[in-house]
Amino acid sequence: RPGGRLLFYLLLALTWWTLTTGLEAAALGIPHKVLWAQIGYIGIEITPVLALLFVMAYTYYDRWLQPWMMRALFIIPFMTILMAWTNKWHALLWTSFTMSSAETNLLLYGHGPWYNIRLVYIYTLAVVMVALLIRTVFRVRRIYRRQIIPLLLACVVIPAGNLVYVFDLGPIRGLDMTPFTFTIFCMLLTFSIYRLRMMDLTPVSRDRVVESIPNGLLVADAAGQIVDINAWMMNLLNRLHGESRCLDVDDLIGDQLSANLLGSADLAAVFTSDREERHEVSLILDGAENYFQLHLIPLFDSRERLTGRMGILTDISAHKRLSLFEARARSTSESWLFE
Repeated sequence: RPGGRLLFYLLLALTWWTLTTGLEAAALGIPHKVLWAQIGYIGIEITPVLALLFVMAYTYYDRWLQPWMMRALFIIPFMTILMAWTNKWHALLWTSFTMSSAETNLLLYGHGPWYNIRLVYIYTLAVVMVALLIRTVFRVRRIYRRQIIPLLLACVVIPAGNLVYVFDLGPIRGLDMTPFTFTIFCMLLTFSIYRLRMMDLTPVSRDRVVESIPNGLLVADAAGQIVDINAWMMNLLNRLHGESRCLDVDDLIGDQLSANLLGSADLAAVFTSDREERHEVSLILDGAENYFQLHLIPLFDSRERLTGRMGILTDISAHKRLSLFEARARSTSESWLFE
């Protein structure tokens, strides 16, 4: 399943974080508590990155990530882990250690400049996660939306618990509330997996579907401006224009449909129709005539107002040439028969 392996690693990191936090709370003496904090930072630092990678994989935004970008995401976490283990030589992460009281047995940490840098990085990752999930909620069907909303709440709960610790808003000074939020996170995750089939029924990326269509897809708004185009259609347009013009998707979005762009006045004229139609058009590609069938589908809103037009272009050149060959052969045989 998309993100399944990353979810396993994420839960493993959360388990590590929770376990070491408990051992730190139970340890006696500052040196032992600091040791467990250093060990715990392995899980603490990689958790936000794994959470982001899981969300991106589940929502099919992982296509944005190149291998070097994925490695770059772990630079600050690995630097933080290194600083935790070498803190006694530079004090960039922790500046002081103070026992709160004998009753609570909690260690109060004085935070250095690097601690604030890592906080900014972690909350930036959290904001990106929430933004991706919110965007996905508005782009998928209701059945998938029901799966994502609990995940979205879970991604908000954990940073909120951490903020309580950072700004010392908890009931007990020095008590990190973040591991307690993991219970809420896992409850929401379990509900989404077992009741809403989150990992069994996953939304398929619109981009992957559109780009895998073996036909040209071109969508224009009611004013005739291009709003979407797939790779097949882009390749066709670049073949039409040859070396005279190299077209890019980002450059085309927002451009007006025209005979000059489409290489055919007939093709451009069809895109002005308000009815579903099928037309056969011919285009000159690489010096040869090619044949295509255009299926034009008008798009309407809930009030039956025209909002755009979608054109699906299918290459029928091979079929057309075979038909022309058969017609010529039939004509030739008939001429011989009459002679």
